[in-house]
Amino acid sequence: MPINHLSIPVSSLSASVAFYTAILKPLAYKVYYSDPAVAGFVAPQSAPDFWLGGPTPKDKIGHNHVAFAAENRAMVDEWHANAVYVLNLPFSSFLQASPWS
Repeated sequence: MPINHLSIPVSSLSASVAFYTAILKPLAYKVYYSDPAVAGFVAPQSAPDFWLGGPTPKDKIGHNHVAFAAENRAMVDEWHANAVYVLNLPFSSFLQASPWS
């Protein structure tokens, strides 16, 4: 599964947008979308895949979000089963209760 997008909460959205705009310029990334709470970056001929967001009450700085693309629900189910097994976690009902079910 390829990475679909990455989202990082930051303490200062404006400073982080300025920083990432500068360092991603050689990779041809540009700001795709920005508002006071979130900014998304996109590379040429791609979908927006790098996002920054100001912290919300439920988020903590450093609590990152990575999303992987899957071709179908079976791939998602297999990924979930592998993660539960590898991390030695009790069964998680997250996927059964998700809006993607």
